Amino acid sequence: MRKKEKQNAARDKNMGEYMQIEGLLDKVRSTGMGGISADDDRAVEKLEAKLAGLEAMQEELRNDVDFVLTYEELMGIFEAKDVDLKTIEPDEELKNGTGLGRGFAAAGGVALAVEDVIRKLRPDAEVKIQRADGLRECRKLLTLARAGKLDGYLLEGMACPGGCIAGAGTIIAPEQAAKKLKEHIAQADVTSCADSPFCAELEK
Repeated sequence: MRKKEKQNAARDKNMGEYMQIEGLLDKVRSTGMGGISADDDRAVEKLEAKLAGLEAMQEELRNDVDFVLTYEELMGIFEAKDVDLKTIEPDEELKNGTGLGRGFAAAGGVALAVEDVIRKLRPDAEVKIQRADGLRECRKLLTLARAGKLDGYLLEGMACPGGCIAGAGTIIAPEQAAKKLKEHIAQADVTSCADSPFCAELEK
């Protein structure tokens, strides 16, 4: 088997595992939130519609995903390197993230943080932003950029609709995640990334 064929086979296998996990996560998300009940007269119809949606997602992602790393594989890496997570003390510095830095997890968060820094450094500068979330929208954004329609714009693209808080590995509804993120942002001691205590380290 040629190298490219092996890569494609591995990609297809990983994609299959990814979709399997997505199916499980979908069931978890639907628990207590209007999921499909076995005694529902339209259960088969609803399941077929959901399956069609998953198949469409798989087809859409196929050309954009190079590798998929499962949690099981990640744990295998830790075990191979003798990394025991229970023995690692949390780093206090991890709690020092700025409010806008924490907002990176939501769609539009990165662009908002960059805009904030630009306005602090150059108050009179014009800041034009165009963002997209979801692979289809990101593709449209890149097409416009290649056509020269967005020259001078700050572009932000996130593969997951809604940002990382609504990604494939999430175990709560995006709305709940957004609420938790908002609380996490409010708890930050510093709002702007420009005022982060780590800026001095970057300037060295």
